[in-house]
Amino acid sequence: MRYLIALSLIIVQFKIAYSQNIVNNGSFEIRQAGTNCPNGPWNTPGSTQGFPRDWTYGCRSTIINGGGNTINGTPDYLQTCSSLGSGYNPANHIYGSEVPRTGTSMTGIIAASPFSFGGTSAEYLIYEFDTPLQMGAFYSVEFFVSLADDTEYAVKGLGAYFTSNFSELVLDDFPLNYSQFTPQVPSNYPSPFAFLNSNGWSKVSGTYSPNNSNVKYMVLGNFATDQSQLVTNPGHNDNNNAYYYIDDVSIEISGFNQTCSVQITDVGELNALGQDEVTFLTTTTKTAGTQVTGGNFLIYFENGDSFFYPATVNFLGNTQVSIPVSCSNKVTSVVATVFASNSNINTNCNDSYSKNFTFGVCGTGGGFGGFQMTNNSVIEVNILQLNGDLVKSQTLKSMDQVDFNGIKSGLYIIQTMNNNHLTQKLLRIK
Repeated sequence: MRYLIALSLIIVQFKIAYSQNIVNNGSFEIRQAGTNCPNGPWNTPGSTQGFPRDWTYGCRSTIINGGGNTINGTPDYLQTCSSLGSGYNPANHIYGSEVPRTGTSMTGIIAASPFSFGGTSAEYLIYEFDTPLQMGAFYSVEFFVSLADDTEYAVKGLGAYFTSNFSELVLDDFPLNYSQFTPQVPSNYPSPFAFLNSNGWSKVSGTYSPNNSNVKYMVLGNFATDQSQLVTNPGHNDNNNAYYYIDDVSIEISGFNQTCSVQITDVGELNALGQDEVTFLTTTTKTAGTQVTGGNFLIYFENGDSFFYPATVNFLGNTQVSIPVSCSNKVTSVVATVFASNSNINTNCNDSYSKNFTFGVCGTGGGFGGFQMTNNSVIEVNILQLNGDLVKSQTLKSMDQVDFNGIKSGLYIIQTMNNNHLTQKLLRIK
């Protein structure tokens, strides 16, 4: 009996960990710190108007009728603590009233207007995950919607879109060609039927599995641009929009794609300033449960030699090798191979990747940035932070040395221009 109880506890604990909602503040109960109960628009500049913590927004907008005006909408944040006269209390909103599905808070968006198909105005909720979603994992996605009472239209196209590229989610000016976004949830998007339930809540749900390891953003809203997706809300002819309340957003891991898969996405090189050693290192994407166990590098030099080097696994879980490289015989290309395994299914996998270095790679101990300085040399040097911000720019002549005074120790991008040849590498300044 003791063994049975212990096993039951393990199963219960496993289920709890396995079905945890990874969306912080999915029911919108927590306001952003320093803000008050909402009594005005979400985006009032410089105000303390309440908006939900962990969430931001976007909108689709364009010029109206060829004029100079644009529509830039924002979602609404509704809490029961707001005054009834503010228009931001769920019991007295411009589009009617609705009881939050759980708790005391919810959000609302204009999902479409008759003029918005073809690209004028619609509103969206945007969420950034704490860490990227796991490639190969299956996520159970759901959120609840309720059509507002006093809204003339309804839509079929409510869904969730996942992406790794935040730059395409420009906050007040979504791309006009909105058909480029196809929501992954629900799988039958758009729905064959409009979401017409205004006396309660309807669930939008489905399963999503990322195909890369960089997915970090989710967008909720209406992505359909076809006029046929707009449906008249029977018995209502006021507020010329399709307006929906949204509550209880939840995403939980429901399982894993039980495969061993690893892919090398790049081979980089790293050199500490003034050192002859160059470190070559891989970056990879892996399915859930897959771990890199080792690898090797086949490295080619300018003089035609090639050597095989076994790799080690670094703290990032990728492979690397460090070797001395003289600027008189630079590395011209590298072929990296990684080995991986998925212990969940006791399966191994591997991948290879070739990287050519156009101007060659060498350590900086025998010549700055891979260039041998001579009496006639002129090199333009830019030192940048990893985000691309310029730290220092210099022109080196003859046997000049780079001035690193005032630069903190750390990892930097260093660009050198010599005879119109640009070389860029990572340098660690100690």
